Amino acid sequence: MRLYLFILLALPVIASAGQSALPDAPPPPAVSQDNAQPAASNQPADANHVITGGKSGKPEIKTVPHGKDTWEEYSRHGKVYMIRVVPAIGRPYYLVDDNGDGQFRRRDLLSNGVQPPMWILKQW
Repeated sequence: MRLYLFILLALPVIASAGQSALPDAPPPPAVSQDNAQPAASNQPADANHVITGGKSGKPEIKTVPHGKDTWEEYSRHGKVYMIRVVPAIGRPYYLVDDNGDGQFRRRDLLSNGVQPPMWILKQW
């Protein structure tokens, strides 16, 4: 019994003795202002405004006036997956297509609780 107790107490000490100190992490890269997107107030209110992501994997954002509201449609590969609705009065909210079936569900915040990862494993 004493042998087991000695082994249990000595195990963390032996394990930590074999590890060396980790080197310091390098500083983060500098952020350039070249990729900054224009603010919503600089966009024309009566015309559609499209920001294309290109080959970098960023979504295409299309700003569409919808009555007194403004809709920002986020699409990837030609498919809309999220709409940000900015009403004339009130807080903005999001319409999100969680399953990719075209049924949008309203969310007031994008981070409201735990959401499981939803990666696309295979697509045809």
